[in-house]
Amino acid sequence: MPVNRAAAYCVALLVLPALARGADRYTVSATPDLDRLTVRACFEGRPPQRLAPADDDDVRWLNGVRSPGPLRVARLRDGLALSGGGGGDCLEYDIALAAASRAHAARADAAERLLPSGAWLWRPLDRTARVRFELPRGVAASVPWTPHPGGWVPGAAQGRWSDLTAFGRFEERRLDVPGARLRLAVLGGADPDAMETWLAEAARAVATVHGRFPVPQAQLLVVPIGSRGEAVPWAQVRRGGGPGAHFFVDPTRPLAEFHADWTATHELSHFLLPFVARRDAWFSEGVASWFQNVARARAGLLPEREAWQRLHDGFRRGMAATDAERTLRAVTAARARGWGGAVMRIYWSGAALWMLADLEWRRQGTSPERALAGLADCCLQGERTWSGRELAERLDALAGAPALVPLVDRWLDSNRFPDLAAAYDELGLVADGGSLRLDARPAAQALRRAIMSAAMDAAGTAQ
Repeated sequence: MPVNRAAAYCVALLVLPALARGADRYTVSATPDLDRLTVRACFEGRPPQRLAPADDDDVRWLNGVRSPGPLRVARLRDGLALSGGGGGDCLEYDIALAAASRAHAARADAAERLLPSGAWLWRPLDRTARVRFELPRGVAASVPWTPHPGGWVPGAAQGRWSDLTAFGRFEERRLDVPGARLRLAVLGGADPDAMETWLAEAARAVATVHGRFPVPQAQLLVVPIGSRGEAVPWAQVRRGGGPGAHFFVDPTRPLAEFHADWTATHELSHFLLPFVARRDAWFSEGVASWFQNVARARAGLLPEREAWQRLHDGFRRGMAATDAERTLRAVTAARARGWGGAVMRIYWSGAALWMLADLEWRRQGTSPERALAGLADCCLQGERTWSGRELAERLDALAGAPALVPLVDRWLDSNRFPDLAAAYDELGLVADGGSLRLDARPAAQALRRAIMSAAMDAAGTAQ
């Protein structure tokens, strides 16, 4: 599906600052073999005193630097020192793209180059930048930044938070889903049409949560990693400079396995929330674990009964991973520091708390959909890190009723898995060990249907 780039750059959903003026301008070109990038940086007003990669180690990929005007440039151990010059001064520097990509992505035999933007786009984060690509015919770039007429605008978090950029002979495709325009790049070895079908399906499922996809634009990147025995061995969401979701896939698996896999819906559900501190991953991973099942049921990708069974299976895994020695706060903080496992406890404790909050909000005449829609309106475009407690407070305020904060206060410092007995009874979920039965009480059926049915738009139409 060819990309209408002019439309992508001018998409009306994007809220841009006044960027036509007062921005440093970067022009990026490459050799046809993608061995080297050349970056030309022209500065609005007085040049910065220093240019450096986001990671000091990446200075080793600098191959050369030139300044044709009065701007003086000195190489340092960790970057470049700039002096002299005035408004409109420029310099050029060369980056060993192939070598940098091999170091970052360990894909030495790949035709594409895959690496964080901070390794090649050197810029001060306190200055606005616009980036334009002038690449050889047939070569494209995939970045997570905001499209702007004639180029791209990296957010201030580019370099401070991680991201992933790709250069190669791929076609960037546009996926229009309710409320968003997503840009998909499928690297060599995977079927672009199949990957587009799979990810568009997952994105539309996430849009059922409150009627639209939570962010107006995002980068989607599919990276084949060879035969691994499962469709999606791993995936990640990154926010550096803009939202990006990256899927590392086994391209030899049949398309049916991708459609049956929960990973894409889980990762895209992370965009329902702003960036949450890693020490509070119980919150972000819990919400994504809940909606990897609920959103797929709403979109008709899972039967309702199977969605409840998968949630029950997850809660059982979380319970089995809960030990009496550590609290949820402690195990999540330990994992953020790279210590210990407890993944199932972290993910499914968070999902259990979200289910309990969902029920409590509905009892009080409001809904999680209202809270998440309000969050999309107010809080997803910023470049700040939220704590779990801050986010719980904001969601309760947006819902108009307290639910999450009391649950967080009760269970975050507990060494037990959240108690779901009353919730199961209210929902009519009858557990017999690993099996689950849905009882036929009308009130329970209606409540289950409210959770597993598609969100409605302002006109009352199912999305």
